[in-house]
Amino acid sequence: MKLVCVMTALLLVFPATGAASPALPGRAAALFQSAESPARESRTPAVVIGSKEERAAKAAANYAQNRSVEAALGFEGLWKDYPADVDYLFNAAASRYAASHNAHAVAYTREYLAQPQLTAEDRKEAEAQLREALPQVSPVAVTVTTAAGGSAAITVVAQHMARESGDLRPELLFPAMAGSAMELQLDPGIWTIRAQGSGYIASEQRVEVIKGGKGAVALRLEIAPVESPTGPVVLPPPREVPPKLVRRLELGFGITGGLAAVTGIAVLAVGAGKVKDTTTCTTKDKVSCTQDLRDGIRVRDLGVMALGGGVGLVTGGLTWLARDPRKRRTAWIAEMAVGGAALVGGGILTTLSAGAFNAANDAGKINTDNYFSEHKHSVGHALGGFLFGMGAGLITSAATGFAVQKKHLGETLRLDAMAGRGQAGLMLSGRF
Repeated sequence: MKLVCVMTALLLVFPATGAASPALPGRAAALFQSAESPARESRTPAVVIGSKEERAAKAAANYAQNRSVEAALGFEGLWKDYPADVDYLFNAAASRYAASHNAHAVAYTREYLAQPQLTAEDRKEAEAQLREALPQVSPVAVTVTTAAGGSAAITVVAQHMARESGDLRPELLFPAMAGSAMELQLDPGIWTIRAQGSGYIASEQRVEVIKGGKGAVALRLEIAPVESPTGPVVLPPPREVPPKLVRRLELGFGITGGLAAVTGIAVLAVGAGKVKDTTTCTTKDKVSCTQDLRDGIRVRDLGVMALGGGVGLVTGGLTWLARDPRKRRTAWIAEMAVGGAALVGGGILTTLSAGAFNAANDAGKINTDNYFSEHKHSVGHALGGFLFGMGAGLITSAATGFAVQKKHLGETLRLDAMAGRGQAGLMLSGRF
């Protein structure tokens, strides 16, 4: 309304006539701006100059008049300035509870109950308030991991994300220990969970807290850049697997996989020869012919499995050609997924084909002289063996790569549950 009135006055003083009208917006704007108006960045919070008694009386009056947020702000300021008066902390908790800011009420009440000078009556009253507030909040498990070399003192900060400026709430700070999960009790809504500590780069994650649900947050603190005495920023040296070890792993997996593949091909050839020899069998000696066929196929399938394992190990050696740890991580994740699928698929296919082979090669059911050159039912068994061997090789190479890189980069992996409105799942976090 003030802006409308001022603009009306300006129009009365400077009537819009012909050629003069284009200059009106600029002149009006000049009247609104003033050298005495500070920039937004220069404004600082007002200093509280009231006496202790005056501030306490005002906070109590706000509480009595159902202005719970104003009362909470008053008691919070008093507790900060006069920490020996624990009643201010209890009153701040009661005011936040009255404002339905139950997370703050729970945190303040627990801090109040930790004070050693409370009487039995004080504790009873605080515990009753805590029991009333706890059903209104939901648990959020927070786990913080840290890189080596930083301080052991960590703080977890929970910041409520208000939907409008009338619902702004102060941050809640909690001491934490690296690697140990802590549980925060938070109001339903959107929160930003931040971990910070001396010598670390702060890390944060936004989470939606749902009434009656459970949330989980995993944060990782990295070492902050170190400023040298001369001024320039000196970044910590990048951690990497030693090039000499990388070269050994490349050669090791390549040579081992190659030998396994060559050996598999040789054994496969021997087995194939044994299978071929059975083509001269006749049904006159069905038991002996059937046993020779089984032995040949068994040897051949062992060769196929060794060949598959060699392929998986060589693939693991090729992954080390990537010099970027993140690219290697992506490749290893893919190898673990493909290897697991190959292991399961190979096992299932081998089992099914073995049953079909045994049924088809029952010596009591073979009636034709040319049976052993036409009807063997073993292709599925060979393919299953190859998949099984390849899956084992892929998983072995990928797991070895994960372990070696984790050791030299000093990183850890975490698997945590994630929950939110309309979503649920697992989160793999960490760096390799």
